[in-house]
Amino acid sequence: MVEHGFEDHSSVTPLRDDAPIKMTLDNGARIEVWAEQQGEKVTVLLHVHGPDGELFKEERVVVEDGSSVKKARDHGADRAKRIAGGAFGASNDNHHQATPI
Repeated sequence: MVEHGFEDHSSVTPLRDDAPIKMTLDNGARIEVWAEQQGEKVTVLLHVHGPDGELFKEERVVVEDGSSVKKARDHGADRAKRIAGGAFGASNDNHHQATPI
C-alpha cells in the first residue's frame, strides 16, 4: 500500500552521472541534455524542442571550471528549461530558483 502518496522507489536505478536528461515540460516543450568529460573539460550539449517536436535550439557549451559531469549536465538542464520557458511560455516546472527569470 502507498502511504501519503509516496511509493517505494528502492528498486529504481539512480541516474548515472553521465546519463542524459530527457524530459517533457508542462508547457509541452521537450529538453534533452548530454554531458561528456573530455580531458579536464566537460562538453554539454542541449536540445530544446517545441511542443510540435521541432528542434528550436541546439547549444554546445564547453565547461572548463572543474565542474563534474553531473554538475555541468544539471546546469545545462536548468538552462534548457529557461530557454523552453521563455520561448514557449513559462511552465510550472520547478527551476529551483527564488525569483522568476
